[in-house]
Amino acid sequence: MGSDGHVASLFPGGPELESEDLVVTSETDQFEVQKRLSLGYNGMMTSRNAVLLISGEDKLKVIEDMGPQYPIHRILTNIPTKIFYYG
Repeated sequence: MGSDGHVASLFPGGPELESEDLVVTSETDQFEVQKRLSLGYNGMMTSRNAVLLISGEDKLKVIEDMGPQYPIHRILTNIPTKIFYYG
């Protein structure tokens, strides 16, 4: 998960968030790898469990302030998730 709440290359405000496809493509200028291939929400929702590893206080704050504006929100509210944090 990124400090902007993105998960699996699903970025806040991105058109791929509305896709019903199992696999989606996304683009971002935030990172060196700009064009990405990822599971879409429908693909992720087939999971029975998830594991989230985060590091850094900025990411911990995203989890603490969790709201629907963060793509990770849909994962955490629909899939049983074990969160591991190291500062």
